Amino acid sequence: MPTADWQRFKDKPITQRGADGDAETLEITPCVLAMTENLDQNVARVLRRLDELQLADDTIVIYFSDNGPNSVRWNGGMKGRKGSVDEGAL
Repeated sequence: MPTADWQRFKDKPITQRGADGDAETLEITPCVLAMTENLDQNVARVLRRLDELQLADDTIVIYFSDNGPNSVRWNGGMKGRKGSVDEGAL
């Protein structure tokens, strides 16, 4: 992950907490946020390049992200985490 992404998130307060917030490892969350930001930036790069090459209208872009958190943290209110079959781990 680029240093700039990490720097943007390393000291931000964590405002969205998991359902079991007391068990959450808050040191991990800024890293996850920075990695997600980096993923978003790179998807945008791919989409821009498809536009530049005039391929966007004839291209379907599908990408898959990770399958949920492997630690206790906020996941949009879905139950489960990595390794489970619940929606929070898809």
